[in-house]
Amino acid sequence: MLGSGYSKYQKIISTFGDTLILVVSFVTGYYLRFGNYFNFSKYDFNNLFLIYIFTWWLIINSSKFDIKQRGIQIDKVLMQTLRIIALHGFIIFAVFVVFRFYHISRLMMLYAYFIQAVLLILWRILYLKLLNKYRIAGYNFRNIVILGTNKNAIDLYHTLTGNKSLGYNFISFFSGDGERENIGECRVLPLSDFERFADKTKIDEVFTTLTYGYEERIREIIRYCDNNLIRFKLVPNFQRYIPRQVTMSSIGNIPLILLREEPLESVMSRLFKRIFDIAFSLIVTIIFLSWIIPIIAIIIRVESKGPVFFVQKRTGKNNMEFPMIKFRSMAVNKYSDKIQAKKNDMRITKVGKFIRKTSIDELPQFLNVLAGHMSIVGPRPHMLKHTYEYSEIINRYMVRHFVKPGITGWAQINGYRGETNTPDLMEKRVQYDVWYIENWSFVLDLVIIFRTIVSLIKGDDKAY
Repeated sequence: MLGSGYSKYQKIISTFGDTLILVVSFVTGYYLRFGNYFNFSKYDFNNLFLIYIFTWWLIINSSKFDIKQRGIQIDKVLMQTLRIIALHGFIIFAVFVVFRFYHISRLMMLYAYFIQAVLLILWRILYLKLLNKYRIAGYNFRNIVILGTNKNAIDLYHTLTGNKSLGYNFISFFSGDGERENIGECRVLPLSDFERFADKTKIDEVFTTLTYGYEERIREIIRYCDNNLIRFKLVPNFQRYIPRQVTMSSIGNIPLILLREEPLESVMSRLFKRIFDIAFSLIVTIIFLSWIIPIIAIIIRVESKGPVFFVQKRTGKNNMEFPMIKFRSMAVNKYSDKIQAKKNDMRITKVGKFIRKTSIDELPQFLNVLAGHMSIVGPRPHMLKHTYEYSEIINRYMVRHFVKPGITGWAQINGYRGETNTPDLMEKRVQYDVWYIENWSFVLDLVIIFRTIVSLIKGDDKAY
Protein backbone atom coordinates (compact mmCIF):
# COMPACT_ATOMS: atom_id res chain seq x y z
CA MET A 1 0.00 0.00 0.00
CA LEU A 2 1.22 3.48 -0.79
CA GLY A 3 -0.07 5.03 2.45
CA SER A 4 -0.17 8.74 3.03
CA GLY A 5 2.01 11.49 1.67
CA TYR A 6 3.81 11.51 -1.68
CA SER A 7 4.57 8.18 -3.30
CA LYS A 8 7.86 7.72 -5.09
CA TYR A 9 6.36 4.77 -6.95
CA GLN A 10 3.89 6.87 -8.96
CA LYS A 11 6.69 8.59 -10.91
CA ILE A 12 8.37 5.25 -11.58
CA ILE A 13 5.14 3.66 -12.78
CA SER A 14 4.26 6.63 -15.01
CA THR A 15 7.75 6.80 -16.56
CA PHE A 16 7.93 3.03 -17.07
CA GLY A 17 4.52 3.04 -18.79
CA ASP A 18 5.54 5.88 -21.12
CA THR A 19 8.84 4.21 -21.99
CA LEU A 20 7.20 0.86 -22.71
CA ILE A 21 4.69 2.55 -25.02
CA LEU A 22 7.44 4.40 -26.91
CA VAL A 23 9.39 1.16 -27.40
CA VAL A 24 6.28 -0.70 -28.60
CA SER A 25 5.32 2.19 -30.93
CA PHE A 26 8.78 2.45 -32.52
CA VAL A 27 9.21 -1.30 -33.00
CA THR A 28 5.64 -1.77 -34.29
CA GLY A 29 6.06 1.14 -36.70
CA TYR A 30 9.20 -0.51 -38.03
CA TYR A 31 7.39 -3.85 -38.40
CA LEU A 32 4.39 -2.33 -40.22
CA ARG A 33 6.71 -0.56 -42.66
CA PHE A 34 9.27 -3.28 -43.35
CA GLY A 35 7.48 -6.50 -42.39
CA ASN A 36 10.11 -7.68 -39.88
CA TYR A 37 11.14 -6.83 -36.35
CA PHE A 38 13.42 -3.95 -35.42
CA ASN A 39 17.09 -4.69 -36.04
CA PHE A 40 19.24 -2.98 -33.43
CA SER A 41 22.35 -3.71 -35.47
CA LYS A 42 21.40 -0.97 -37.91
CA TYR A 43 23.42 2.03 -36.75
CA ASP A 44 21.10 4.89 -37.72
CA PHE A 45 17.97 3.15 -36.48
CA ASN A 46 19.74 2.38 -33.23
CA ASN A 47 20.75 6.02 -32.75
CA LEU A 48 17.30 7.32 -33.71
CA PHE A 49 15.66 4.89 -31.30
CA LEU A 50 17.80 6.14 -28.39
CA ILE A 51 17.16 9.78 -29.32
CA TYR A 52 13.44 8.99 -29.61
CA ILE A 53 13.33 7.65 -26.04
CA PHE A 54 15.72 10.16 -24.47
CA THR A 55 13.90 13.16 -25.99
CA TRP A 56 10.62 12.00 -24.48
CA TRP A 57 12.19 11.68 -21.02
CA LEU A 58 13.69 15.16 -21.40
CA ILE A 59 10.37 16.77 -22.37
CA ILE A 60 8.37 15.02 -19.66
CA ASN A 61 10.83 15.91 -16.91
CA SER A 62 11.27 19.53 -18.01
CA SER A 63 7.57 20.30 -18.44
CA LYS A 64 5.16 21.31 -15.67
CA PHE A 65 2.84 18.49 -16.70
CA ASP A 66 2.06 16.18 -13.79
CA ILE A 67 -0.43 13.40 -14.35
CA LYS A 68 -0.41 12.68 -10.59
CA GLN A 69 -1.79 16.12 -9.71
CA ARG A 70 -4.84 15.70 -7.52
CA GLY A 71 -8.09 16.80 -9.12
CA ILE A 72 -6.62 17.09 -12.63
CA GLN A 73 -9.25 16.68 -15.36
CA ILE A 74 -8.91 14.00 -18.03
CA ASP A 75 -9.46 16.50 -20.88
CA LYS A 76 -6.52 18.61 -19.66
CA VAL A 77 -4.36 15.51 -19.40
CA LEU A 78 -5.22 14.49 -22.97
CA MET A 79 -4.63 18.00 -24.36
CA GLN A 80 -1.26 18.23 -22.64
CA THR A 81 -0.34 14.72 -23.82
CA LEU A 82 -1.08 15.70 -27.43
CA ARG A 83 0.99 18.88 -27.03
CA ILE A 84 3.95 16.87 -25.75
CA ILE A 85 3.60 14.37 -28.62
CA ALA A 86 3.57 17.27 -31.11
CA LEU A 87 6.68 18.82 -29.52
CA HIS A 88 8.41 15.44 -29.47
CA GLY A 89 7.60 14.95 -33.15
CA PHE A 90 8.94 18.39 -34.03
CA ILE A 91 12.24 17.65 -32.25
CA ILE A 92 12.58 14.26 -33.92
CA PHE A 93 11.93 15.90 -37.31
CA ALA A 94 14.74 18.37 -36.52
CA VAL A 95 16.97 15.40 -35.66
CA PHE A 96 16.22 13.93 -39.10
CA VAL A 97 17.49 17.13 -40.70
CA VAL A 98 20.52 17.73 -38.46
CA PHE A 99 21.80 14.14 -38.55
CA ARG A 100 20.65 13.57 -42.14
CA PHE A 101 18.60 10.47 -41.44
CA TYR A 102 17.06 10.90 -44.89
CA HIS A 103 17.01 7.19 -45.69
CA ILE A 104 14.92 6.34 -42.62
CA SER A 105 11.31 5.81 -43.61
CA ARG A 106 8.97 8.70 -42.84
CA LEU A 107 6.05 6.28 -43.14
CA MET A 108 7.59 4.18 -40.37
CA MET A 109 7.70 7.24 -38.11
CA LEU A 110 4.11 8.12 -39.03
CA TYR A 111 3.02 4.64 -37.96
CA ALA A 112 5.04 4.99 -34.74
CA TYR A 113 3.50 8.34 -33.83
CA PHE A 114 -0.03 7.21 -34.55
CA ILE A 115 0.41 4.14 -32.34
CA GLN A 116 2.17 6.25 -29.72
CA ALA A 117 -0.68 8.78 -29.56
CA VAL A 118 -3.38 6.12 -29.25
CA LEU A 119 -1.53 4.07 -26.62
CA LEU A 120 -0.46 7.09 -24.56
CA ILE A 121 -4.02 8.43 -24.42
CA LEU A 122 -5.35 5.03 -23.35
CA TRP A 123 -2.52 4.69 -20.81
CA ARG A 124 -3.18 8.14 -19.33
CA ILE A 125 -6.91 7.42 -18.96
CA LEU A 126 -6.25 4.00 -17.40
CA TYR A 127 -3.60 5.39 -15.06
CA LEU A 128 -5.90 8.16 -13.80
CA LYS A 129 -8.82 5.77 -13.34
CA LEU A 130 -6.72 3.30 -11.34
CA LEU A 131 -5.09 6.06 -9.28
CA ASN A 132 -8.50 7.54 -8.44
CA LYS A 133 -9.85 4.14 -7.42
CA TYR A 134 -6.77 3.56 -5.30
CA ARG A 135 -7.31 6.86 -3.49
CA ILE A 136 -11.04 6.19 -3.04
CA ALA A 137 -10.06 2.91 -1.38
CA GLY A 138 -8.17 4.93 1.23
CA TYR A 139 -4.59 4.77 -0.02
CA ASN A 140 -2.12 7.40 -1.24
CA PHE A 141 -3.87 10.02 0.90
CA ARG A 142 -2.55 13.24 2.41
CA ASN A 143 -3.34 14.36 5.94
CA ILE A 144 -4.53 17.95 5.92
CA VAL A 145 -5.59 20.64 8.37
CA ILE A 146 -7.36 23.95 7.69
CA LEU A 147 -6.52 27.17 9.50
CA GLY A 148 -9.71 29.16 9.90
CA THR A 149 -13.36 28.35 10.39
CA ASN A 150 -14.89 31.02 8.15
CA LYS A 151 -17.16 30.30 5.18
CA ASN A 152 -14.16 30.03 2.87
CA ALA A 153 -12.67 27.35 5.14
CA ILE A 154 -15.91 25.38 5.28
CA ASP A 155 -16.32 25.53 1.47
CA LEU A 156 -12.73 24.31 1.14
CA TYR A 157 -13.41 21.46 3.55
CA HIS A 158 -16.42 20.27 1.56
CA THR A 159 -14.49 20.53 -1.73
CA LEU A 160 -11.47 18.55 -0.50
CA THR A 161 -13.40 15.86 1.36
CA GLY A 162 -16.43 15.62 -0.93
CA ASN A 163 -14.42 13.91 -3.69
CA LYS A 164 -12.63 10.85 -2.34
CA SER A 165 -10.54 10.49 -5.50
CA LEU A 166 -8.61 13.62 -4.46
CA GLY A 167 -7.07 11.55 -1.66
CA TYR A 168 -7.31 14.06 1.21
CA ASN A 169 -7.72 12.91 4.83
CA PHE A 170 -9.03 15.81 6.91
CA ILE A 171 -7.79 15.99 10.50
CA SER A 172 -8.81 19.28 12.07
CA PHE A 173 -9.78 22.92 11.79
CA PHE A 174 -7.82 25.55 13.73
CA SER A 175 -9.91 28.57 14.69
CA GLY A 176 -8.63 32.12 15.01
CA ASP A 177 -9.71 34.59 17.64
CA GLY A 178 -13.41 35.33 17.45
CA GLU A 179 -14.11 32.57 14.91
CA ARG A 180 -16.57 29.75 15.43
CA GLU A 181 -15.36 26.98 17.70
CA ASN A 182 -17.73 24.27 16.56
CA ILE A 183 -18.38 22.86 13.05
CA GLY A 184 -20.67 19.86 13.25
CA GLU A 185 -18.69 16.76 14.11
CA CYS A 186 -15.39 18.19 12.82
CA ARG A 187 -12.55 18.71 15.27
CA VAL A 188 -11.81 22.40 15.93
CA LEU A 189 -8.70 23.44 17.87
CA PRO A 190 -7.38 26.88 18.81
CA LEU A 191 -4.77 28.33 16.45
CA SER A 192 -2.31 28.64 19.33
CA ASP A 193 -2.19 24.81 19.61
CA PHE A 194 -1.05 24.21 16.02
CA GLU A 195 2.65 23.45 16.62
CA ARG A 196 1.93 21.31 19.69
CA PHE A 197 -0.65 19.31 17.73
CA ALA A 198 1.58 18.98 14.64
CA ASP A 199 4.45 17.62 16.76
CA LYS A 200 2.26 14.65 17.68
CA THR A 201 0.33 14.19 14.42
CA LYS A 202 1.47 13.41 10.88
CA ILE A 203 0.43 16.38 8.72
CA ASP A 204 1.24 16.59 5.00
CA GLU A 205 -0.44 19.86 4.03
CA VAL A 206 -1.77 22.97 5.75
CA PHE A 207 -4.41 25.15 4.11
CA THR A 208 -5.11 28.58 5.53
CA THR A 209 -8.06 30.87 4.90
CA LEU A 210 -6.94 33.36 7.56
CA THR A 211 -5.78 36.74 6.27
CA TYR A 212 -6.04 40.13 7.94
CA GLY A 213 -4.96 40.29 11.58
CA TYR A 214 -3.09 36.98 11.54
CA GLU A 215 0.00 37.94 9.52
CA GLU A 216 2.57 37.34 12.27
CA ARG A 217 0.97 34.08 13.43
CA ILE A 218 0.81 32.79 9.85
CA ARG A 219 4.49 33.62 9.35
CA GLU A 220 5.32 31.56 12.46
CA ILE A 221 3.31 28.61 11.15
CA ILE A 222 4.96 28.87 7.71
CA ARG A 223 8.41 28.72 9.35
CA TYR A 224 7.31 25.67 11.32
CA CYS A 225 5.95 23.96 8.19
CA ASP A 226 9.13 24.67 6.21
CA ASN A 227 11.28 23.20 8.97
CA ASN A 228 9.10 20.09 9.27
CA LEU A 229 8.52 19.28 5.57
CA ILE A 230 4.87 20.28 5.62
CA ARG A 231 3.48 21.97 2.52
CA PHE A 232 1.72 25.25 3.29
CA LYS A 233 -1.01 26.57 0.98
CA LEU A 234 -2.74 29.93 1.15
CA VAL A 235 -6.37 30.03 0.01
CA PRO A 236 -7.22 33.57 -1.22
CA ASN A 237 -10.67 34.82 -0.30
CA PHE A 238 -12.08 36.23 -3.55
CA GLN A 239 -14.78 33.66 -4.34
CA ARG A 240 -17.44 36.15 -3.23
CA TYR A 241 -16.92 38.25 -6.34
CA ILE A 242 -14.99 35.88 -8.65
CA PRO A 243 -16.84 32.51 -8.39
CA ARG A 244 -14.69 30.72 -10.98
CA GLN A 245 -11.26 29.22 -11.62
CA VAL A 246 -8.43 31.73 -11.95
CA THR A 247 -4.75 31.69 -12.92
CA MET A 248 -1.86 32.78 -10.73
CA SER A 249 0.97 34.92 -12.05
CA SER A 250 3.42 37.47 -10.72
CA ILE A 251 5.30 40.67 -11.50
CA GLY A 252 8.61 40.52 -9.65
CA ASN A 253 7.71 39.40 -6.14
CA ILE A 254 4.13 40.65 -6.39
CA PRO A 255 1.60 37.79 -6.85
CA LEU A 256 -1.22 38.38 -9.31
CA ILE A 257 -4.55 36.66 -9.79
CA LEU A 258 -5.59 36.51 -13.45
CA LEU A 259 -9.27 36.07 -14.17
CA ARG A 260 -8.53 33.68 -16.99
CA GLU A 261 -5.65 31.90 -18.68
CA GLU A 262 -5.22 33.04 -22.26
CA PRO A 263 -2.83 30.80 -24.22
CA LEU A 264 -2.92 33.23 -27.15
CA GLU A 265 -1.32 35.91 -24.97
CA SER A 266 1.92 34.09 -25.77
CA VAL A 267 3.76 35.68 -28.71
CA MET A 268 4.85 32.25 -29.98
CA SER A 269 1.31 30.90 -29.86
CA ARG A 270 -0.03 33.87 -31.81
CA LEU A 271 2.80 33.58 -34.33
CA PHE A 272 2.20 29.86 -34.80
CA LYS A 273 -1.55 30.41 -35.23
CA ARG A 274 -0.93 33.23 -37.72
CA ILE A 275 1.49 31.14 -39.81
CA PHE A 276 -1.09 28.34 -39.95
CA ASP A 277 -3.85 30.81 -40.88
CA ILE A 278 -1.82 32.22 -43.77
CA ALA A 279 -0.72 28.81 -45.06
CA PHE A 280 -4.22 27.31 -44.87
CA SER A 281 -5.87 30.39 -46.41
CA LEU A 282 -3.39 30.51 -49.29
CA ILE A 283 -4.12 26.88 -50.09
CA VAL A 284 -7.89 27.51 -50.05
CA THR A 285 -7.53 30.69 -52.11
CA ILE A 286 -5.34 29.11 -54.78
CA ILE A 287 -7.11 25.76 -55.04
CA PHE A 288 -10.75 26.83 -54.55
CA LEU A 289 -11.37 30.58 -54.58
CA SER A 290 -9.46 31.09 -57.84
CA TRP A 291 -12.24 29.35 -59.78
CA ILE A 292 -15.19 29.48 -57.36
CA ILE A 293 -15.29 33.30 -57.24
CA PRO A 294 -15.83 33.76 -61.01
CA ILE A 295 -18.50 31.03 -61.16
CA ILE A 296 -20.46 32.23 -58.11
CA ALA A 297 -20.09 35.85 -59.25
CA ILE A 298 -21.74 35.08 -62.62
CA ILE A 299 -24.59 33.14 -60.98
CA ILE A 300 -25.26 35.88 -58.41
CA ARG A 301 -25.32 38.64 -61.06
CA VAL A 302 -27.56 36.63 -63.38
CA GLU A 303 -30.18 36.07 -60.66
CA SER A 304 -30.32 39.50 -59.03
CA LYS A 305 -28.98 42.99 -59.35
CA GLY A 306 -26.33 44.20 -56.97
CA PRO A 307 -22.71 43.53 -55.98
CA VAL A 308 -21.20 40.04 -55.98
CA PHE A 309 -19.79 40.48 -52.50
CA PHE A 310 -21.61 41.53 -49.37
CA VAL A 311 -19.24 43.64 -47.26
CA GLN A 312 -20.39 44.44 -43.75
CA LYS A 313 -18.66 46.04 -40.80
CA ARG A 314 -18.20 43.58 -37.98
CA THR A 315 -16.56 43.74 -34.54
CA GLY A 316 -13.07 42.28 -34.44
CA LYS A 317 -10.21 41.92 -31.98
CA ASN A 318 -10.01 44.64 -29.32
CA ASN A 319 -13.45 45.88 -30.41
CA MET A 320 -12.00 47.23 -33.69
CA GLU A 321 -14.30 47.34 -36.70
CA PHE A 322 -13.35 45.58 -39.93
CA PRO A 323 -15.07 44.89 -43.28
CA MET A 324 -16.12 41.23 -43.39
CA ILE A 325 -16.53 39.79 -46.89
CA LYS A 326 -19.15 37.25 -47.97
CA PHE A 327 -20.78 36.28 -51.22
CA ARG A 328 -24.06 38.21 -51.44
CA SER A 329 -26.89 35.79 -50.68
CA MET A 330 -29.76 38.26 -50.32
CA ALA A 331 -31.45 40.78 -52.50
CA VAL A 332 -30.10 44.23 -51.75
CA ASN A 333 -32.11 45.62 -48.81
CA LYS A 334 -31.87 48.34 -46.18
CA TYR A 335 -32.16 45.94 -43.21
CA SER A 336 -28.99 43.91 -43.79
CA ASP A 337 -27.11 45.75 -41.03
CA LYS A 338 -29.97 45.48 -38.57
CA ILE A 339 -31.75 42.15 -38.90
CA GLN A 340 -30.17 38.68 -38.94
CA ALA A 341 -31.13 36.13 -41.56
CA LYS A 342 -34.00 33.95 -40.38
CA LYS A 343 -35.39 30.63 -41.50
CA ASN A 344 -37.42 31.11 -44.69
CA ASP A 345 -36.21 34.70 -44.90
CA MET A 346 -37.80 36.28 -47.96
CA ARG A 347 -34.69 38.39 -48.62
CA ILE A 348 -32.59 35.31 -49.46
CA THR A 349 -32.23 34.59 -53.19
CA LYS A 350 -32.37 31.13 -54.75
CA VAL A 351 -28.63 30.93 -55.24
CA GLY A 352 -28.27 32.54 -51.82
CA LYS A 353 -30.19 29.72 -50.22
CA PHE A 354 -27.79 27.20 -51.76
CA ILE A 355 -24.54 28.98 -50.89
CA ARG A 356 -25.74 29.64 -47.33
CA LYS A 357 -26.75 26.01 -46.84
CA THR A 358 -23.36 24.81 -48.07
CA SER A 359 -21.48 27.71 -46.37
CA ILE A 360 -19.95 28.68 -49.74
CA ASP A 361 -20.98 32.27 -48.93
CA GLU A 362 -18.35 32.27 -46.14
CA LEU A 363 -15.40 31.36 -48.39
CA PRO A 364 -14.36 34.97 -49.18
CA GLN A 365 -13.57 35.37 -45.49
CA PHE A 366 -10.30 33.58 -46.18
CA LEU A 367 -9.33 36.92 -47.75
CA ASN A 368 -10.11 38.52 -44.38
CA VAL A 369 -7.78 35.97 -42.79
CA LEU A 370 -4.97 36.84 -45.21
CA ALA A 371 -5.56 40.54 -44.49
CA GLY A 372 -5.16 39.86 -40.75
CA HIS A 373 -8.73 40.79 -39.78
CA MET A 374 -9.75 37.24 -38.89
CA SER A 375 -8.41 33.82 -38.02
CA ILE A 376 -9.65 30.50 -39.38
CA VAL A 377 -10.83 29.50 -35.90
CA GLY A 378 -12.19 31.92 -33.34
CA PRO A 379 -15.43 33.49 -32.09
CA ARG A 380 -17.72 34.44 -34.96
CA PRO A 381 -17.78 38.22 -35.59
CA HIS A 382 -21.11 39.93 -34.98
CA MET A 383 -22.80 42.95 -36.49
CA LEU A 384 -21.95 46.23 -34.77
CA LYS A 385 -25.56 46.55 -33.68
CA HIS A 386 -25.47 43.18 -31.92
CA THR A 387 -22.15 43.94 -30.24
CA TYR A 388 -23.62 47.09 -28.77
CA GLU A 389 -26.90 45.47 -27.69
CA TYR A 390 -25.56 42.21 -26.25
CA SER A 391 -22.61 43.79 -24.47
CA GLU A 392 -25.18 45.62 -22.33
CA ILE A 393 -27.12 42.54 -21.22
CA ILE A 394 -24.78 39.51 -21.44
CA ASN A 395 -22.02 39.00 -18.90
CA ARG A 396 -18.51 38.58 -20.35
CA TYR A 397 -19.78 39.23 -23.89
CA MET A 398 -16.84 41.52 -24.73
CA VAL A 399 -14.29 38.91 -23.56
CA ARG A 400 -14.71 37.19 -26.93
CA HIS A 401 -13.00 40.20 -28.53
CA PHE A 402 -9.68 39.50 -26.83
CA VAL A 403 -8.81 37.36 -29.89
CA LYS A 404 -9.37 37.60 -33.62
CA PRO A 405 -12.79 36.42 -34.82
CA GLY A 406 -12.92 33.24 -36.87
CA ILE A 407 -14.56 31.71 -39.92
CA THR A 408 -15.61 28.85 -37.66
CA GLY A 409 -15.45 28.36 -33.93
CA TRP A 410 -16.04 26.21 -30.87
CA ALA A 411 -19.59 27.56 -30.44
CA GLN A 412 -20.48 26.80 -34.07
CA ILE A 413 -19.46 23.14 -33.98
CA ASN A 414 -21.39 22.72 -30.72
CA GLY A 415 -24.66 23.82 -32.30
CA TYR A 416 -24.61 27.58 -31.75
CA ARG A 417 -24.35 28.91 -35.29
CA GLY A 418 -26.66 31.02 -37.38
CA GLU A 419 -29.51 33.01 -35.91
CA THR A 420 -29.34 34.01 -32.24
CA ASN A 421 -32.78 35.54 -31.73
CA THR A 422 -32.82 35.36 -27.91
CA PRO A 423 -30.36 36.50 -25.22
CA ASP A 424 -30.20 32.91 -23.92
CA LEU A 425 -28.86 31.59 -27.23
CA MET A 426 -26.30 34.37 -27.45
CA GLU A 427 -25.26 33.77 -23.85
CA LYS A 428 -24.56 30.09 -24.62
CA ARG A 429 -22.54 31.10 -27.67
CA VAL A 430 -20.52 33.51 -25.52
CA GLN A 431 -19.84 30.77 -22.95
CA TYR A 432 -18.40 28.53 -25.66
CA ASP A 433 -16.36 31.40 -27.12
CA VAL A 434 -14.84 32.29 -23.74
CA TRP A 435 -14.05 28.61 -23.11
CA TYR A 436 -12.19 28.52 -26.43
CA ILE A 437 -10.15 31.61 -25.52
CA GLU A 438 -9.18 30.10 -22.17
CA ASN A 439 -8.37 26.64 -23.55
CA TRP A 440 -6.87 27.38 -26.97
CA SER A 441 -4.37 24.96 -28.45
CA PHE A 442 -3.29 24.15 -31.98
CA VAL A 443 -4.77 20.67 -31.59
CA LEU A 444 -8.11 22.22 -30.57
CA ASP A 445 -8.07 24.35 -33.73
CA LEU A 446 -7.48 21.24 -35.85
CA VAL A 447 -10.37 19.46 -34.10
CA ILE A 448 -12.69 22.42 -34.77
CA ILE A 449 -11.66 22.57 -38.45
CA PHE A 450 -12.18 18.82 -38.86
CA ARG A 451 -15.62 18.89 -37.20
CA THR A 452 -16.59 21.90 -39.31
CA ILE A 453 -15.73 20.00 -42.50
CA VAL A 454 -17.72 16.97 -41.28
CA SER A 455 -20.67 19.23 -40.48
CA LEU A 456 -20.54 20.76 -43.97
CA ILE A 457 -20.55 17.31 -45.57
CA LYS A 458 -23.45 16.08 -43.41
CA GLY A 459 -25.37 19.33 -43.62
CA ASP A 460 -26.49 21.63 -40.81
CA ASP A 461 -30.13 22.45 -40.10
CA LYS A 462 -29.09 25.84 -38.73
CA ALA A 463 -27.39 26.85 -41.95
CA TYR A 464 -30.05 29.00 -43.63
